[in-house]
Amino acid sequence: MNNYPLPKPRLPHGWSELTSRELEILRLVAMGANNAEIAQKLHITHKTVKNHLTNIFNRLDVRDRTSAAILANSVWGVENRVVPTK
Repeated sequence: MNNYPLPKPRLPHGWSELTSRELEILRLVAMGANNAEIAQKLHITHKTVKNHLTNIFNRLDVRDRTSAAILANSVWGVENRVVPTK
């Protein structure tokens, strides 16, 4: 048996630069929410959601919401992912 502590996982480049609001929006994106759903849930405008997403994409150096969602789920783990039911 190994008694060495497990290394802490490395966060992706730019992750620590995300604001709490950006992390909240990223979590909703990772859960499959669209911009309108995010705006409604957080009581912000559609334009504000788009601005936050632009910041998220730039900070994480990703091109789109799918890449951001994949990255977020790799950090938070698949077990934390909620699949929306339709």
